[in-house]
Amino acid sequence: MNLKKILYSTLIVASSIGFTLGVTSCKKIDEPLKDSIRKKETVQMTTEAKINIIKKYADDFVDTDKPNALYLIPKEDDLGAYTSKESIEFYNNLKKNYDTKIKIISRRRELYDAILNTPNIDLLGIGGHGDGFSATFGTFPLKQFSELNDIFTNYSFNKNLEKILNNDPIIRKEGFREDSIRNAKINQLKKKIDTELDEIYLSQKNSETKKYLELLNPNATIFLDACSGGKYSFADSIKKWAGPNRTVFAATDEYSAKDIHVNSYYPFDIKITKPEHLTSGALIRRDITYKK
Repeated sequence: MNLKKILYSTLIVASSIGFTLGVTSCKKIDEPLKDSIRKKETVQMTTEAKINIIKKYADDFVDTDKPNALYLIPKEDDLGAYTSKESIEFYNNLKKNYDTKIKIISRRRELYDAILNTPNIDLLGIGGHGDGFSATFGTFPLKQFSELNDIFTNYSFNKNLEKILNNDPIIRKEGFREDSIRNAKINQLKKKIDTELDEIYLSQKNSETKKYLELLNPNATIFLDACSGGKYSFADSIKKWAGPNRTVFAATDEYSAKDIHVNSYYPFDIKITKPEHLTSGALIRRDITYKK
């Protein structure tokens, strides 16, 4: 079934009963934060403090003789996947080895802008909640879904007809019947939603990414820091766009921050292993590293 159709129907129903929906995190979920999720205020306060620390990395960036790292993490991160204790430690170690800029992004355009505004990038980290086909940075456009829901639940436009005619030149047309105005407004909102939905993802369909990855240093490394980024062909697309001399790391399954083992920060080299229990009860760690 078409994903956008599912989202339309799901979020329209959800908005009508007061739900607030976001993208479910699977990447780097901090277990203590998971356990504390019921204590919402405490978690939010802790996360906000950590986000302020992360924002400081962007403000403090100075290009010295050290290699440069640009690390992008998603704004949509309700469970603290990218602000866990292990993640903060990882960022601190990056800063010891690189002139480090860490930015919180919610749209693909912000990823591109960050690359354009950071010189001589030796390490690019792209954090996002992954499903094997894409990385998600931001939230769904609930404002537009709410407006769409209002149209579906309030079929009559008598009350708002004058406002619609005055404020929406796209659908202002002499002779429009009321249901024609309704349908035009629906189509207008759907276009806005489609645009917004497209912007919160980076996927293998976004071939324009190639021209930005070509701006990285010739032997730069890219870490696709998203669940299952290397499971299908998403990481392969990143590698193709990056070119033969740049290295791409990713994971072929879901993982947490604790599963990232850094062999070397510069040059950047990691191994990602996932804990698994055998039928015998023994605990092993399966290598899920993608490196090309």
